[in-house]
Amino acid sequence: YGSGEYSISFFIAPSDKGLLFFFFKQKTAYEIKECDWSSDVCSSDLANSSFENATISNSWLVIGTGAAFSRVAGGLFGSYQGDLVYGSATASVYHTITFTDTKKINVGETWNYSIYIKSSAACSGTIRLSGYDTAVEDEFTSANWSLSGGEGWTKINVSHTIADSTVDRVRITITLTSNVTLSLDGAMLVQNNRA
Repeated sequence: YGSGEYSISFFIAPSDKGLLFFFFKQKTAYEIKECDWSSDVCSSDLANSSFENATISNSWLVIGTGAAFSRVAGGLFGSYQGDLVYGSATASVYHTITFTDTKKINVGETWNYSIYIKSSAACSGTIRLSGYDTAVEDEFTSANWSLSGGEGWTKINVSHTIADSTVDRVRITITLTSNVTLSLDGAMLVQNNRA
């Protein structure tokens, strides 16, 4: 049973003394599997659901001259994946999550973002987790990634601890710096407990 920031789990185990009940109370992480690629580049039915008190933009947006991002057959977790196709310059896709209602982003919270990527050819780029105040990027953490090509799905991730009290949304950006197609699936944003 989940409620607010805590969840209570239990299981029943038979023993020679009867039934034993075990109860666990733990602080939960806010998490979302952002994209399952089943109906669009990122399903619009995920907006305002699956992530407590947050507004999830309905699609990934692409940046880069000639770059394209689309839903194609395949995928690690389902029947589809997102493919970022390099244009004539660096290609990026980004996704924004805005917090509303009772859940606010607080100084000291650490956010972790992970996604699975693959490519048939060697490629590299960055993954960036940014804190925004409306349309202005206030802070970020980025990490480099690289694939040798053909190794299958590889998980990449980045963590960022909020330092600016004006941050009201997070943006995730995946950048591709090589002239290949990059496949993406299984995006996940998780808020850890405060440090």
